[in-house]
Amino acid sequence: MSVAIRVLLLFLMVPLAYAQERVDLFHASILVPNQSQAERNKAVVDGLSEVVLKTTGQAAALENPLIIEALSRASSYLVEWRYESTDETLEQGGQQRPAWRLVLRFSSNGIEKLLRDSRLPIWPASRPTVLAWLMVDSPSGRRFVNSTYSPDVAEALQTVAQQRGLPIIRPLMDLEDQVALSASSLWALDYDSIRRASERYDPDSILVGRLVERGGQWRASWVLMHRGRNMPFDSVGSDVAEMMATGLDPVVGYYVDLYAIIPQEGASEALTFQVDGVEDFANYVRLSSYLENLVAVRRFDVVAAQGSSLLLYVYPAGDAAVLRDALALDERLVLIPDLSLAGLPPGSPGNPLRYRWR
Repeated sequence: MSVAIRVLLLFLMVPLAYAQERVDLFHASILVPNQSQAERNKAVVDGLSEVVLKTTGQAAALENPLIIEALSRASSYLVEWRYESTDETLEQGGQQRPAWRLVLRFSSNGIEKLLRDSRLPIWPASRPTVLAWLMVDSPSGRRFVNSTYSPDVAEALQTVAQQRGLPIIRPLMDLEDQVALSASSLWALDYDSIRRASERYDPDSILVGRLVERGGQWRASWVLMHRGRNMPFDSVGSDVAEMMATGLDPVVGYYVDLYAIIPQEGASEALTFQVDGVEDFANYVRLSSYLENLVAVRRFDVVAAQGSSLLLYVYPAGDAAVLRDALALDERLVLIPDLSLAGLPPGSPGNPLRYRWR
């Protein structure tokens, strides 16, 4: 496996319902008022900033000295670009004028080297989905956020989530949702009702937001529900976009702590894997491609093969627990439980971690 973190381009796989989603880390699209080089240069800087934010999950990464220096020569990371016509407008000279969308793609190799040199975390492209139930408390009452009620809130949610590479699911708010979860149950944080209403979407986690706007100031009370835990936090903002950003950043930070890899140049201790279900050479090629492109794996060696089983030495790029979490999220290598040998640590040569390839 290459020392560079090619891992950011994970091997293409069949999506698993809503549980996870693959994010295009190196793509950005920016609205521009015209096709001049000056506007394009500014948009490239904004696009590279968005890519860094998506790949690291940290707004503070943009304050890293190496990132600041890279932004000053953002065009050197650009691979291709094109303009698309839109129905949107931008204000220019006090007037709303038709806008173009500049679609940018940046070098994966260049970005991965930049992040490695900057010692910044890398959040893999395969990311957990978050089902967001939002409600606004207004003078006219409490209502669920959807495309017809508080569309500005719904748009801010999608925009901020997209900028951070956080896959957000919005409830359909059809009859089934309305029967399953009432406004009063959501506002009262009836967790059992919220979980039951969310089952049809099969998300990795659930985000509940109760929003209030008074006198131009937005406040929100949030709860992130994940792995049986209910984690509350608050956010404020002078406008809905700022409130949404300060609301979603803790969610992104939570997942970065779980799944992100901090690149390490030094050697790491190998884990011994036994992988069953490698029935033929085609399966072996797919398994190899998957491991070679997994951000949590620095390299791997095939030690032995017997029948449809392989014995591997797998070298994590960071903490071994992060590697195991990444494998659990992808669900391509399924852990076979309860086969550990007493007295030997899991992943040691005498007690390999056993997985089935699917």
